[in-house]
Amino acid sequence: MGIKIQTQTLEIPVEFEKENGEKLTINFDASDENVKRIVYGEKSIKEDVRSKLEQIDSDDNFEHSEAVVRELYTYLFGEDVFDEVYEFIGSLTKCLEYYSAIIEGLGPEIDALGLDPEKNQELGKYIKEDTGKNKKKNAKKKKNGKK
Repeated sequence: MGIKIQTQTLEIPVEFEKENGEKLTINFDASDENVKRIVYGEKSIKEDVRSKLEQIDSDDNFEHSEAVVRELYTYLFGEDVFDEVYEFIGSLTKCLEYYSAIIEGLGPEIDALGLDPEKNQELGKYIKEDTGKNKKKNAKKKKNGKK
């Protein structure tokens, strides 16, 4: 007999659609490590996007601006995704604008999958950021030979 478990895909699709109906879909890998980076780094990511916007606004160097936006997309989606998005959209400013929308939309999507360690206590105790208090407690356990 056995146990059969239907698994969920741990990807969050992000779909771009042009007015003519043409679509591009990229996927956010919703692994524990990526979710943790987003959940615990969301405020700093938003601040980073704001500072990158300011750099681009004051930057006349297109190559530098492109490198900045590429870095943001690579952080979320991995290598080569920016090239696909830029080719599809054709505007660096719009790529950055849409990146901000993606950051805003990931939170609710992560919640819907039940992957936010802040909201899922059972999950949270396994992947939550280790605070100074917990680090000391865990170091003490290791020292005493406990796991």
